[in-house]
Amino acid sequence: MVGRVENAPDNKYQNVCWKNCASPACGSGRSTYPMVEERIINLSMVRRPGLPPVTERARKIYADCGSLGPQAIEMAVEVFGADRILLGTDTPMFKAEWALSAVRDAEISDGDKAAILRENALALLRRYDSSLSA
Repeated sequence: MVGRVENAPDNKYQNVCWKNCASPACGSGRSTYPMVEERIINLSMVRRPGLPPVTERARKIYADCGSLGPQAIEMAVEVFGADRILLGTDTPMFKAEWALSAVRDAEISDGDKAAILRENALALLRRYDSSLSA
């Protein structure tokens, strides 16, 4: 999937992204969530006693992995699950190959790598467009 969502025919995929995606999980310096999750859990217990931790919502979003290194991707897989991470490149600021290499070099399973590189995005788009075949 190359190109920008707003350039898709009739913007039919724009709502897919806005309804299901959040800020990057592990890229561009905005990658603090996996590192501060325990603090968020503790604050949640203090500020919302008896309610489920707000971190449970993190398991319901899709996040991208525009990262320049594999460690952030490994952390994001541990926190979000590989099935909730989409490939992100931060192109044109960074080279797409850097993000691809980060996923390939991450110490995660080959299945997780395939999910991040292709399968997750395809599955998400299929939820909104059944004409996309396997």
